[in-house]
Amino acid sequence: MIFRSFLCYVGPVYALKSRRVIDEVEGAKIGNRSHVVFKPDGDTRDSRERLVTHGDVWYPLAPVHVYSVDEVLERGLPFDDVIIDEGQFFPPELAGALAALHAQGKRVVFAGLDVDWRGRPWLTTANVLALPEAHIIRLRGTCANCGSDSASRSQKLAPDHTVVPYDAA
Repeated sequence: MIFRSFLCYVGPVYALKSRRVIDEVEGAKIGNRSHVVFKPDGDTRDSRERLVTHGDVWYPLAPVHVYSVDEVLERGLPFDDVIIDEGQFFPPELAGALAALHAQGKRVVFAGLDVDWRGRPWLTTANVLALPEAHIIRLRGTCANCGSDSASRSQKLAPDHTVVPYDAA
């Protein structure tokens, strides 16, 4: 059995993770590999008909919106590449499903937040990153406030768009 890559793009908001997902879809097309992109069904912030980045770059692909890890496993089996966007919003058991798909020879790509605004790990992402097959690509974000390109975590903003302090309740 040929084992293909297992890539994990992680980092804060504005780290261009979804742009990496779009690049992975383009790579699958160039390589004539069948592919499917999964997004969590509960994430309704973006279009359901296309992949969209925070910078409003979009790709005309209707991702498959699922919540169940069993759906990811079952629906991913016929494809060469299984790509997950916004992975932190899936149940923590996603790691086992992705490991099983990878063991079946699938190329797996996971993109998601690694930590929250306080630096606490997202459980689903932590479980995926703990897999020994995972090749972790940790990205830095760009701060929309000061312009720095070395943000290691997302900021939490209040309704008035001010930054919520780390020690806030």
